[in-house]
Amino acid sequence: LEPYVPIIFKGDFPDKFYFIVKGEAGVYIPKKIYESVSVCTDVNLVKNFQNDSRFFDPMTKDFLVTEVNQLREGSSFGEMGLIQGKPRMAHVVSKSEMTLGTIDRGIFKQVLKPILENSIKEKLLFFSRYFKSNDNNENLQKMAANFELVRFNKNQVIKKEGEVFGSVVIIAEGQAE
Repeated sequence: LEPYVPIIFKGDFPDKFYFIVKGEAGVYIPKKIYESVSVCTDVNLVKNFQNDSRFFDPMTKDFLVTEVNQLREGSSFGEMGLIQGKPRMAHVVSKSEMTLGTIDRGIFKQVLKPILENSIKEKLLFFSRYFKSNDNNENLQKMAANFELVRFNKNQVIKKEGEVFGSVVIIAEGQAE
């Protein structure tokens, strides 16, 4: 794929599971009514989607989505829609030249769905211990789908003082100094 090509749109019917062989993609969700509308600083996104009402208000040209994640080589996406049988929850747009691998819905259901469902159940159990959700676990499911378990060795440097974390880190087991 070329840069700034939509891969999936929020609301699309899920038909594939995707994994990134090469390149980067941005994950965008619509802003909530209470969130402030901002000016998009990604010039290429503006250039390629300025006439797309899913991204910009056609009257004011305000940016209507929030980038919530960046996906890189080795990342995958699209599994939640296939597992739950619900429409896509976000827009995914290539941000560089990309090579994608895909698995269609039928093969996904036969092979990967049971494995991913079990992984998500484990993550939901973890999150339910620490976070309370009043809306049928929808928020916990979203967190579980985007949560990545990372293991570190004893005395391994995770971040140095002054470095910025690009994500939330939850220590599930062990301790850090």
